[in-house]
Amino acid sequence: MDLWPILERLLADYRPLWEKRGLSVELNLKGERQPLFVNAELIKAAFSRLLLNAINFNRKDGSISILARYELEQTSFVFTDTGEGIPSEEQSLIFGGLYQVADHLTRKVDGLGVGLAIVRRIVEAHGGKVSVESIPENGSIFTILLPK
Repeated sequence: MDLWPILERLLADYRPLWEKRGLSVELNLKGERQPLFVNAELIKAAFSRLLLNAINFNRKDGSISILARYELEQTSFVFTDTGEGIPSEEQSLIFGGLYQVADHLTRKVDGLGVGLAIVRRIVEAHGGKVSVESIPENGSIFTILLPK
């Protein structure tokens, strides 16, 4: 399945949420689109969780960028936001489940802290990897790598 239409649909579905927060959102493509052997509903669930986190934990009037990069051996999906960011000592914990970065965030955003654990399990079930780079108060970059 080509995952580009899934990204387009999610952006359209969540438009009221990101517009309400004054966020600018862009979707970019590098390379030639190609289908991947994936469970579309599971990958959609992973993308949805990353996008919702980028919306919910972003600063007002911030931005979100999603890059789909189609390469020979793998396809990557890079979700970049200008949000709260994640301290380096907590980045290894966020994919474990039942974990949220800070108490002050949990009071603003409902959730159980399992979203990123679900993302990791979905991506790994497809033979891929998920990673994060983040700087507190500057935002985060979540990257999903899926094999061709």
